[in-house]
Amino acid sequence: MKRGKISDTILDRSVFKLLGRRGNTSKPAYGQDAAHIHSQGWDTLAAAATGSLAVYRAVNNISAEGGAADCIMNTIIIDEKSREIRLKEIIKELDRQCQVVGVGIAGGHTTVCPNVNSPVVSVTAIGHKLRTHQKAVAGQDIVMTKHIGMSGIRTVISHKGMRYLMFCQRTLLIRHLLLMKNSL
Repeated sequence: MKRGKISDTILDRSVFKLLGRRGNTSKPAYGQDAAHIHSQGWDTLAAAATGSLAVYRAVNNISAEGGAADCIMNTIIIDEKSREIRLKEIIKELDRQCQVVGVGIAGGHTTVCPNVNSPVVSVTAIGHKLRTHQKAVAGQDIVMTKHIGMSGIRTVISHKGMRYLMFCQRTLLIRHLLLMKNSL
């Protein structure tokens, strides 16, 4: 299989068709950023992510589903060549990201495995539903602030650089000023 995200065709054929609604969970679906777990009148959300920005991505997915993250759980699989200092660095970075988004690490699992070449970090954010999910309508502006926009902003900076972000900021500011001028 090719590197990167699995295609919708493969997801449908090899994942979604094999899974159904079981217990208190909603059936997984395309574009669903977090799992919905319904229990005793409460809507709990769970979202997983991997990589160096895993906490931001998982918390962002909870926010995108109309919720607020309460905590994260992590799984760290370390290669045999890694030293203890590498594990400490990973934990410190996870904790730093958690402090930024205001959640704690509730627990996790750490193991050394000969089948990986470098450390693999997976994070599951757990949260609660704040509001019902409403879809955007054509013509509406989507404004993302606080934690929900953090993952996207960091991805843009890492791929396009800070200059691109500054260009986008100026463009939005000019558009806002023009809208204000036209409303006077």
